[in-house]
Amino acid sequence: MDAEQYRVMAELQSHHWWFEAKRRIVRGVAQRVSPSSTADPAARVLEVGCGTGSMFPVMREMGRLIGLDAYLPALGHVRRAGVDAVGGDLLALPFADAQFAVVGCFDVLYHRRVADLAQALAELYRVCRPGGLVLITDSASPRLASRHDVAMHGARRFRLADLRGRVQSAGFDVRHESYYHTLLFPVAAGMRLTKRAIWGAPRADAQPHGRSDLGRTPAWLNASLNRLYGVEARLVERHRLPFGLSLIIAAERPSTSTSESGR
Repeated sequence: MDAEQYRVMAELQSHHWWFEAKRRIVRGVAQRVSPSSTADPAARVLEVGCGTGSMFPVMREMGRLIGLDAYLPALGHVRRAGVDAVGGDLLALPFADAQFAVVGCFDVLYHRRVADLAQALAELYRVCRPGGLVLITDSASPRLASRHDVAMHGARRFRLADLRGRVQSAGFDVRHESYYHTLLFPVAAGMRLTKRAIWGAPRADAQPHGRSDLGRTPAWLNASLNRLYGVEARLVERHRLPFGLSLIIAAERPSTSTSESGR
């Protein structure tokens, strides 16, 4: 993303409902599907494409965290948060095999810099230890691609079944999957489809420009949306919601014996 988008994210991430919703959903799903993977303070934890660290409050609960990002200026935010920072590319992670008990990849696979999804998922598998947990969130509903996606350097949005299949093809066992940003989906979808009708669909080769949809929210609305997402987070933990603007997949790298026989 552009430096300005990083600045906006860093300014808003501690309190904005959008970030808090993702933290609640990831925390709840992780604790439900794999409590043992999120309860060892000595475990090594990696967040790939960590940006300004909006997910650090959750990932730090799971062990000793390392943050990796390909955009080197973002690493200043990581270090200021007291997290070990590493520059690197998801397609060639600078770590040995089977190093991490938990690997987070939050809203990264959509990015145009991720030119090979199969290679990206293979790298997540490689660095995750047997029995370890991989947590993925990303943009969903391809028909809702918008100028926001262009501003965020987005190349794709996913259907849940398609991304689940890719994750399984990489060797993971999917433990839980769901769409989220579901309760607000009718409103958000209506707004995006209206914008598409006015300005047209964004071109796949469009150069990043303009501003994202992210911005300040009035305090009363922010509080209301946080309460709403308290409800949605509990639903996502227990159910596979049928649609939404985003998706989450929690997957486990099988034990060595299972992996060797199944791949």
